[in-house]
Amino acid sequence: MIRWLQQQLQTAPNGRSLPLNYRAAAVLLPLYEQNGGFHLLYTRRTDLLPTHKGQVAFPGGKLNGHEETAVAAALRETHEEVGILPHDVKVLGCLEPVETNYGRFVVTPVVGRIPWPYPLQINRAEVATTFGVPLRWLLNPANIDHQAEHRYTFRPYAGETIWGLTGWITTNFLQLLQPAVNEIED
Repeated sequence: MIRWLQQQLQTAPNGRSLPLNYRAAAVLLPLYEQNGGFHLLYTRRTDLLPTHKGQVAFPGGKLNGHEETAVAAALRETHEEVGILPHDVKVLGCLEPVETNYGRFVVTPVVGRIPWPYPLQINRAEVATTFGVPLRWLLNPANIDHQAEHRYTFRPYAGETIWGLTGWITTNFLQLLQPAVNEIED
């Protein structure tokens, strides 16, 4: 599946210019294998942060200036938030960037495979907890909450709800995976 996934992902964002008054950001979708299946690693932000308190997120943040790439920013932020060293991430590629009106960001999702188990070192000022969700669970249509107030909301998994921008990015990733569903579910 990993080789197929690499072929489907963009090698890098297409370098499109940002809409006026938007800022560039990037997140890492940390993909790992456990118990014979692939999982995505999520974080839950602390209540100490000024925005998106207590929300489920992928590690990531703003790019530092025009010189930093989305991949470099995603790896830097992941290291800062959960302690995964950049050289331990095998970058597989990028999803299409998404625009969010809240905060006016264009966010590039970077998909990377990480070794597992991994000795995470959580930055408690930013991250309350981390948790993994099996792709098999995410791909099950019964786990999408169609009654939720916000689009792209999943039913709670281990007490955590994936929604909003993180749900949107997760959904985009799952749509990319659809042709390989049988391989994931085997």
